[in-house]
This record gives sequence, structure tokens and C-alpha cells, in this order.
Amino acid sequence: MSKIRILALTKSTGGIAFYNKMLLSALDAELFESHTICFSENAETYAAGLREAGLSAETCAMDRYRINPGGDLRALQHVRRVAKERQADILICHGSKAGFIGRAVGLLDGIPAIYRQASMPFLRRVQGKKAPYYWLLEHLAGRLGGTLVAITEHARRETRDRNVVKDRAIRVIRTGIDTDRFRPNGLRQEVAAELGLDPARPIVGWLGRFEPQKAPMDYVEALLQVAPRHPDAQFVMAGEGRLRGEVEALATSGQLPANVQLLPWQADPARAFQAMDVYALSSLWEGLPLTLLEAMACGCAPVSTTVDGCAEAIGTDGAGILVPPADPAAMAVALDRMLSDADFRQSCSDAARARVLQLFDRRRMVGEWEALLREKARPDAHALPVAPKRALHPLPEQQAQPMKICMVISSYHPVVGGAEKQLAQLARLMADQGHHLRIITRRYPGLAPFEVINGIEVERIACSGPKPIGAARFLFGAAAAIRRFGPDVIHCHSTFSPTLAGLLGRMMTGRPLLAKPMCSGEVASVCGKMGGSIRQRAMATYVDGFAAVSREIETELRAHGIAPQKILPIPNGVDTRTFSPCPNAAEDNAAKAALRQELGLPAGPLVLFAGRIARQKRLPLLLEAWPDVLAACPEARLLIAGANRQTAAGHNAGSGDADSVPEALLTQPGVIRLGHVDDMPSYLRAVDVFALPSDREGLSNALLEACASGLAVVASDVGGTEDVIENGINGRLFAPGNRAALAQALIDLVQSPESCRRLGAAARRTMIAHYDIRITAQRLLAAYSDLKRPPTPERGTRDQHAPRHTPQHDGGTR
Repeated sequence: MSKIRILALTKSTGGIAFYNKMLLSALDAELFESHTICFSENAETYAAGLREAGLSAETCAMDRYRINPGGDLRALQHVRRVAKERQADILICHGSKAGFIGRAVGLLDGIPAIYRQASMPFLRRVQGKKAPYYWLLEHLAGRLGGTLVAITEHARRETRDRNVVKDRAIRVIRTGIDTDRFRPNGLRQEVAAELGLDPARPIVGWLGRFEPQKAPMDYVEALLQVAPRHPDAQFVMAGEGRLRGEVEALATSGQLPANVQLLPWQADPARAFQAMDVYALSSLWEGLPLTLLEAMACGCAPVSTTVDGCAEAIGTDGAGILVPPADPAAMAVALDRMLSDADFRQSCSDAARARVLQLFDRRRMVGEWEALLREKARPDAHALPVAPKRALHPLPEQQAQPMKICMVISSYHPVVGGAEKQLAQLARLMADQGHHLRIITRRYPGLAPFEVINGIEVERIACSGPKPIGAARFLFGAAAAIRRFGPDVIHCHSTFSPTLAGLLGRMMTGRPLLAKPMCSGEVASVCGKMGGSIRQRAMATYVDGFAAVSREIETELRAHGIAPQKILPIPNGVDTRTFSPCPNAAEDNAAKAALRQELGLPAGPLVLFAGRIARQKRLPLLLEAWPDVLAACPEARLLIAGANRQTAAGHNAGSGDADSVPEALLTQPGVIRLGHVDDMPSYLRAVDVFALPSDREGLSNALLEACASGLAVVASDVGGTEDVIENGINGRLFAPGNRAALAQALIDLVQSPESCRRLGAAARRTMIAHYDIRITAQRLLAAYSDLKRPPTPERGTRDQHAPRHTPQHDGGTR
């Protein structure tokens, strides 16, 4: 696949330069490559910083604030030359002058151009001699074509209303922040102590530049009114700037209340925000202030002036308080309300973080940019990912409202298997979007009845005793736990005992139930057991939806009487950032060779089997085929990474499905046993081919991880595998149990590194486009929201006798 080649044009200072570096660093390196031309002052330093970040860059002399016909023409010609040399597929321009030059080059040379508008409020407030210059550039450049990216809906409307460009040429991509870095971290006491504050008392923070735009003196006037009324609260102002001296003079003369404290600029705002309960912003104008978004993401309840992007950041749904600009009295009233009502303050805090996760997460911003770049780039710029072979459940049009979600699964961390890892990732992603999750699972020996793992509540149900008694204890205990939690939706992973427990919990709570068969054949097995017809009728009647990870499971559900409208095609997902190829492996094998040396792996073609040593995985078939592969390629090696799932106390959670592999097969030449592997992403980056010879699967997490890691996959044509892999396009398929076909597919790949690279690159594109874990989480949240709504004829009717009432929340939702 050829990457989309981006040529970026930018000035080299301020927020514009920061945005360019942040965006280009975050784009998927598998799909995009970039080169930046740095204009104006600080160009050399900025270009060096880009290169240190692994980004290509050069400088070009150009006056920033005045029209210089000769110099500007030379800059335009330079951009045209670089665009031609680098065969640019698309231009991204930052700043008014770069935006004009870039769109002119786009018009002259037929290259799509995107202009990222820094801030309409900035243009509106430019004064003096600069004003005509900026407005002339904006209006002239708007006539040259291209796409304009506005950072807020407010900016889009103003750009349209001022006739800068036509509305159809504007896209809104809200500036995003790193919500993994900016999040509540439980460090309040530690950080407050570092800042010289008392963590037991409320803390109100103001962080920013002491400049007229930020109106620090308006804020000081508000503090003179509110601080004496709340002597228990602490008010902090941190930053540098021209007006700081005036505030310091007030403090020195004793005119500021004693509970107002001045601090220096905070180099690590993500840490400083951990100590704060309320964040105040008093600006007279803003584009979309990152500091406000960062504070909200850290759980600070915001009070802001209702200017430009600030109003859009906070919204009207209880995520904070907006006040008019230049109105200290209104600011004082808002702060007074925040400090007088702790419950209201906490509600704003929760809603503020949820709103940032919904609209201003950097991952969302980058995803929208990547989609726009793919859409606008020259048609021949890149290859498309393999489309899924079935229509998948739609993504939500907007972020789901916070929900209480109960997950039921037979085993969970520290019992580790594919299902457990999948659930752990989904739970964390959903929690990061403001949802309250609790996982209910079996309690194996040595495990606590309740704990919090990576921020997710885990309740374990005792299931000791003879098998029938243990099963009954789990069913009724899990149902009682569901009732105590009072969820908005119940999601059961497996139609065996988890769904039985979920059905009992649904009867107790009236909450909708989503069940997920883990693999093909599972529903048939459930219905074939003693009492299977009763369980089949119960599932068909009372389960509100089924998450089907493959077409094979969809067919099986229909065959057992499940209404088609209840079947939701939602595949498993993979974290395509954690599981990614070895950097530059396609062009340079040095990085992969170094990784192999670090892991103690040999040179030569490496084939990996990774997964539980279970009957369905058919490891013996792979081992029986290996002598043929070794005969054709003596330097090839087969790595076996796998074990049965065990708890920390050594209890085997999967012994009933264990496979007995003959020792002679495991000790044959060319086979290396790795045992349990903790750092699977590194091993996947280090090998060349992934083998999955299973005779049945749902949708293998190991398969998705291998594809995301850019490996050539050889897999049996079963279950969800056939939905993902297009034979010869993004992997190789063989008939289940066909040893000769398996051996030949492996031989073809270990003898052709180019085929491995081609298939692996296509497999990764497929993962990014359709199977990223974040997409799966969004599909599930859309399903939950849909199931919560009253039934419609299209979706079928739920049990009309089940009680319907508002869930009783047991505690907070953070």
C-alpha cells in the first residue's frame, strides 16, 4: 500500500505550530507520511523539533506580517517544487499566509488543500494595520478552493456568515486533548501538598497567561467579592505575563484576601489540575482554549465566560457554569454556587469529563482528520482496506449518555484468556467515556470477593462445592449481585451460565439483556443439554439482543429460533495502537532484528502459534504439518506461545478444554516452546507469520492481534475468521483439518517475504478500518442505548410482564 503523502505548511510559533506537530505525530504511520515546510521566525528550531519527533521538515524564508511580492512568490514556487518532488497527495495549511500559499498551489497544481483555521475570534479582534492584511488573505484564499477546517461549530457559523468561504467547504474538527494524560488520577493530597495547599479544603484554580485577553483583573475583582464569603476555600492563580505584576502588587499590599494565593506557571497542568475542584476562566475572547478542556478532563468543575469556543466546550447540559465576559459580579455568583453546593459541583465535574470524552478527545480528532485526509487525497493515493463481508452494527451518531453497565463473565483477571482481555479493554474504554461498569464473575480459590482492577469494579461470586451446587451458587449469587448493582443494561459474555445468571437478573431488575455467544457451536451446545429446549425458549423470549461476532454465529442463532432483529452484528476488536508492526519493518529489517535479539529469538522466518492449548485450537495439526515446512525451508522456526488459563493461585480455569499434545510433536526439530508470554505485542512484531489452525472459533482475539501487528496470517476458514480474511488479499485460508493445505500455505509465505509484507499490510488496514477496539466499544454502546429505549416493531418486543423502573444507583458513577 502506498501511503498518503502530506505536505504541511505552517508558521513556526504558538498554538499553530503545536497543533501541526501534535496532529502529524498522531496520524497512523501505516497510512500517512508527512513533510512540513516551516515559515516565519523560529523556523530552524521548530523544524529541528519536528525531526526529533521523527517527522520530516525543512524551512523556508517568508515574512509573516507583511506582503513581500518577491519573497512571497519565491515561497510559493518553493512549495510547488517540494510538492512535485515529494509527489504530495494533499496539502495541510496552518496560518493565514500559509493558507493562502497552500491553496494557491493546490489550485495551480491540482493538489487537494485543507486549511486549518486557527481562530475566527483572533481574526475578528486583529486591530490596526494588521486587520486589513489578515482579512484580505482570508477572503482571497477562500476563493481559491480547498477545504477549511474550523475548530468549533461557532467558528464554522461565523466563517460562513462573514462569507469567508461557502458553508459546503467547511468541516468542523474540534481540537482534541490527550484524555489519557488529563484524567482524574487520585493524586489530590499529594499535588495539593506540593503546591502548598490544604487538600481538605475546596480549591479553585485559574491557570493562564496574565494578559489582557485572559482578563485576570476581572477575575481578581470577582475574588474580592467571593473569597471573603468562603474562608474555607482556597483560590489559586498560576501563570506569567504582563499583568502579573499588578496582581502581585495587590497581594503585597494586603488587598487580596488571605485565601488567594499566587503560584508560578505550572509546567505540568495535568498534575496541577489533580488538586483542583473548580477551574475558572475569565477570558474576553477565545478560540477553543485547551486549558479549559484539560481541566474538565481532569474532573474540575468549570466556570467560564461565555465567549466563542468556551460556550461550546461546556455546553448547556450541566457540565459547568457560563457567565458573561467582563462581568466580575456574575463570575463571583457562579463561584459562590460551586463552593456552596458540593453535590452540584460533583455533578458538574462528572458531566464535564464526560463531555470532553464525547466531543474533545484527541483520538476522535485524529480519527476525523484521518477520515478527511482519506476522503480528500488524490484518488490514487492509497489502497482501501478489505471491506467486511457482512453489514456491521452501526456506529452511534452521538456519544451515549452515561450508563451503569453490568458485565457477566465466567472468569476474569487475573484469569487471562482472549475473552477476559477483550472485556478488560472494552470496560476501560467505556469507563473513560463516563460509564459506570461492574464485572460479575466466578470466584476461584485465592481471589478476593471484590476488588477494583484498572479502575473497574469486579465482584466475584463463590462457586465452590460439587459441580451442580457450585453452578447454582454462581447463578443465584450473580443474579443477586446484578440486582444490587441496579444496572441500566446487562451484558453476558457466553450463552452458558453467564446468560442464565443474566436472565435471572433481568427478571429481578427489568433491565435489558445483551448476550454474546463466544464461538460457533455454543448456542447449539446450550440447546442440546438437559433442559435445553427451556433455555432456548427463555433466550428467544427474554434476551433483548445477541451480539454476534461472526456470520456463522448469526446463522446459528437464527437456526435456534432467535428473531433476526435481535441479532446484532458486533465483532470483537483489537487495540491497533498496542498491537502494531515493528517500525519501518517494510523498509528496514534492523529494528526487527534488534527486537529478536532482545527476545532471544533466532534469525530466519518465524511462524507463531499463540493461544490457549485447547482442543478447538488444533495445535497438533500445525505440529504435524511442520516437518513439511521445515523440509522446504530448513531455517524456519515455529514458536509456540500458549498455556491454559490459570489464576494467581494456580487454579486452572480451562482444564476441561485442555488438549493433550504428544511430546514428540513438541520436541521435533524447528519447534520452540515459549510457554506463557506476557509481552505478546513484542513477539508479534518480531515474527513473520501467524498460524491459527482452529476447527471452530467465534472471532479470535489472537487473530485480530496478529492482523493489527501487520503479520501474514494462515488460518482455517471457520467462524469469524472467514469474515475478516479474504484469501490471498489480507491473509491465507485453508479448509479446517487439511494438513497439506496448511503446510503449503506456510511454505508459500516463509519463502516469500514480499508476500508476507503485502498480506500483513492489508490485514492491518482491515483492522484499523473495521476492527479497532474503540469502534467495537462504540458499537456496543450504541446497542446498549438502543436496548434501553422502548421496544419498536422493528426491534421486536420485550417481555411485557417484566418490571420497568428507574435503576437505583448504589453510589457514585465515577
